[in-house]
Amino acid sequence: MTKTTPPKATDPLLTHEALHMASFLMRSVDAELLEHPAIQENEDWSTLAEKAHQALFVLYQSIGAESLRDGGKET
Repeated sequence: MTKTTPPKATDPLLTHEALHMASFLMRSVDAELLEHPAIQENEDWSTLAEKAHQALFVLYQSIGAESLRDGGKET
């Protein structure tokens, strides 16, 4: 996906919401998928669920780092 417009400053509330949702989804993947017996019994599914969890963790860390870089300042 290519962007044709320059990026604009993100509303801190939207950043916080995205951070919260990344955390929520990461916990949901952990509790509802990684701990599910069917997922645990199937190595392929378990690997995919772990990748989903890891991707959400990386997203969470990236959003958090960006919000710290901005100093949490409202623009």
